[in-house]
Amino acid sequence: MLEFAYAQDGVVAHSQVRQLGLSASAIQRLVSSGRWVRLHHGVYSVAPTSVTIRAEVWAAVLYAGAGAAASHETAAWLDGFAEPPAILDVTVPRPRQHRGLERVRFHRSTMIEARRHPTRQPPRTRVEETVLDLCDRAMRLDGMVATVMRACRERLTTPDRIRLAATRRPRLRWRAELAIVLRDVEAGAHTLLERRYLDTVERAHGLPRGKRQLAVRRGSRTEYKDVYYDDPYHVVVELDGPVGHSADLDRFRDMARDNADTLDGRLVLRYGFRDVERDPCRVASQVARALRQRGWLGSPRRCGPTCALHDLVI
Repeated sequence: MLEFAYAQDGVVAHSQVRQLGLSASAIQRLVSSGRWVRLHHGVYSVAPTSVTIRAEVWAAVLYAGAGAAASHETAAWLDGFAEPPAILDVTVPRPRQHRGLERVRFHRSTMIEARRHPTRQPPRTRVEETVLDLCDRAMRLDGMVATVMRACRERLTTPDRIRLAATRRPRLRWRAELAIVLRDVEAGAHTLLERRYLDTVERAHGLPRGKRQLAVRRGSRTEYKDVYYDDPYHVVVELDGPVGHSADLDRFRDMARDNADTLDGRLVLRYGFRDVERDPCRVASQVARALRQRGWLGSPRRCGPTCALHDLVI
């Protein structure tokens, strides 16, 4: 009778089970006996020993009523590009007296019907709409950039889809900056560090445009180079994120990959987040020297009056 409940992570609404013929008194007996647990007013778990985060999302959406959808960080988590949320976000289509629920935050949008994904369950906003909601909420540019790049890197949406969704929003925080970030994603920058390198090292200092995430076959494996300056230079720039490596295995894997690149005739330079963030001019000077050693006839340019680009490569 309640097979549909398992598709909803064990959560049902009072109205749903009444439509199946279960009486109000029968529901009350199930709750009183402990076989069901009331999560919110009119919302129950038929599997009270396994109330997961997804079940809590279902409960919040069912409580909110017809047309509601998980949104913001909650929708991002459901689609795999955010951490589990501490607060569940639910967007509703019309004003309603929602009693305060612990760990649930309600939003109202007259456009939720168009922004809600047509098939995914629990009901949630489309990925590009979720990205824009998070951009609106971002207090810092880095937060907006990281959200856009992660969603695109995981191939959950595309720059074109995000652009199209943005045109339907008369008000959007970071609109101008978003346009630039989407162009950088199309250029191949898939992380915040890769974008910083592209912007503050490569573009700012007039270096040749490297290829991003270039696939290189080695035996039965495929490796991806963060930035690869191809023929005739064969210079590789590997970028390690701000967290760095947490295990010796990762370090040894990188060493083996760098050694193999060297034996294959590639010159490998490796930089961390601090290098690109704090001293992009030094990074640019080293990359320029490597390129010139491999035949580049150009010269890097200073990024501004205080640029610390080393005279050695000018």
